Amino acid sequence: MKSNRLIKTALLLAIFSQSTILQAQNNDEQPANRQREIFSAGVGIGFDYSGFGVGMTIYPQKNIGVFANGGIFLAGPSYTVGLKARYVTKSMIDPYVSFQYGFSGSVSVFDDDGHLVFDKAKIFIKPNVGAGVDIHFTENISISGGLTTNTAAADIIKYMDELEDKREAEFKNKLVFPFGISCGLRWRIR
Repeated sequence: MKSNRLIKTALLLAIFSQSTILQAQNNDEQPANRQREIFSAGVGIGFDYSGFGVGMTIYPQKNIGVFANGGIFLAGPSYTVGLKARYVTKSMIDPYVSFQYGFSGSVSVFDDDGHLVFDKAKIFIKPNVGAGVDIHFTENISISGGLTTNTAAADIIKYMDELEDKREAEFKNKLVFPFGISCGLRWRIR
């Protein structure tokens, strides 16, 4: 009976001391070359930036950010909003994953003179998932690059086929990728 109580007490002390050790190792220190990023703005290209666009990210917690971006592509203006989960490292490279809703591609139709036909142009808005890295060059400047899924690829091809079937457009290139590449320049505001 006493040995049973002794084992339980020793086990409880071991668990308690291990959680204290783990807690002591959990700190919010940033690398020496940068401070904690709370708010940033950027400019870039790709799904993350709604085509060619600008955006902002707010980090209520050092690893979780909420972003909103607005941009324009040939078919017109668009937007992207989402969540960014990153792993802040002690080096200058932080990997991330993003969950976003917004720009997923577009179809642009041009007439024989090379002018955009707006009533046939279409922007596709869908949810996407991405992954990438933020590379911090200075305390306030970084670049961000990543790959994003293109969940609208099938819808884009279907719309192109519909336009061809109605003889409203002829596409010489039906190349639609199942992913998109994003690249941007970011500034830490706060």
